[in-house]
Amino acid sequence: MDVEELTSAVARYIAKRNEQGFQHEQFRNIFTNLQADDPNQFRLAVPSKEGIHFFRTSEIIHLEAMGAYTQINLDGNKQYLASKSLGEYEELLGDYGFIRAHKSHLINKLHVSFLDHDGFVVMRDGKRVEVSRRRKEAVSRFLRSEE
Repeated sequence: MDVEELTSAVARYIAKRNEQGFQHEQFRNIFTNLQADDPNQFRLAVPSKEGIHFFRTSEIIHLEAMGAYTQINLDGNKQYLASKSLGEYEELLGDYGFIRAHKSHLINKLHVSFLDHDGFVVMRDGKRVEVSRRRKEAVSRFLRSEE
């Protein structure tokens, strides 16, 4: 075995070991979320190259599809690019005050300022999110509801 092969094997081993650590953290997060009595205790685990970031739903303003990725927009103008699709986040966050406003936008009801007459939801961070025509009524009802 030459030096190059050994270096490559060690790099593969370290990558696999780090991946298993991420999986352990994600499983622990899932278990914690399942045991949470209060929906405010839910934390979304988002893996990245640095590690796993945990976000409370109240921090997340909106999510935007970026091809096969999702950009997560947070309080304080922070953004994270996640390797899951918007549909996967819609499934995870649907019970926590999020609704699909458009094929490429998932919004958090807590961060909506108003629904304008042009068919856009204006978020507290100033971002205008288009609401598709076929979702406009459902989004409007959702935003008026007390849930």
